[in-house]
Amino acid sequence: MIPSSYIVLDKSYLQGCRRQDLKEILKDNRLIVCAETFHEVISSPDDEMRCCIKKLLAFTNFVDLLDHNGTLLKYEIENMKPCLPLSAYFLPHRLNPNWNYKISKAQNETIDNFHEHWEVIGTKKFDDVVYSIIDNCGRIKPEDVGRDKNVVLAAYSQLRVSESLPLPNMLDENWAIYRRLQVELIAAYEYKCSFRNGQFDINKNRKAHNQIDFRILVAAALAGGVATRDKLIKRYFEIICPDGVLYWLKNGHNRQSRRSLSTAADF
Repeated sequence: MIPSSYIVLDKSYLQGCRRQDLKEILKDNRLIVCAETFHEVISSPDDEMRCCIKKLLAFTNFVDLLDHNGTLLKYEIENMKPCLPLSAYFLPHRLNPNWNYKISKAQNETIDNFHEHWEVIGTKKFDDVVYSIIDNCGRIKPEDVGRDKNVVLAAYSQLRVSESLPLPNMLDENWAIYRRLQVELIAAYEYKCSFRNGQFDINKNRKAHNQIDFRILVAAALAGGVATRDKLIKRYFEIICPDGVLYWLKNGHNRQSRRSLSTAADF
């Protein structure tokens, strides 16, 4: 049986789910684990990391590892066309069912570098992104970001600073650039709502975690499906991908919202 779609797996879901929940998803789908999600899992406390990895290893033949967000954006800018299909960016490596959970010194250095780049430097840079959006586009309501393509493209036109970037009329929901901007527009609106005493009043750790969530959301929107227990990911996904497939873990129960599989990205 050919899977009907891919479901992007968030760490919060993996941490809270049972193997049976993953098995339920895999009846009709394959799982995508983004590089950003894998980073979150591997950099977790040991017991937490082992718990998550054990669940993945039980289904290693049904899990695809997706390269990081920057690879998708880079492809689009260099080739002036959408990055789909996502399968073109699956890493050639498979999860090793015999892995001993040991992480080498070199691997730990890589994890630390990723943390510094994504969750520390990324947080500071995203503040600048928010300021730029507010200065150039004003506050755009999240519901408009999800339902009106022209609103997103108008914002893109205001923010496009280089001729090396695709023209606005080229973009649609199949582009990582478009999906990323949708996420950033919603985040800018919410960050601005928190502005107090000359800065965004958002917990430092929360802001760092948001950097990972934003990247996972781009992949989830392109795939048309996500499994999460994170309220931010759920809220954003329902706005930018209203016809997508959502697996939502609540109170220990797996809840599926499958509005329209026909609109999921074609793999």
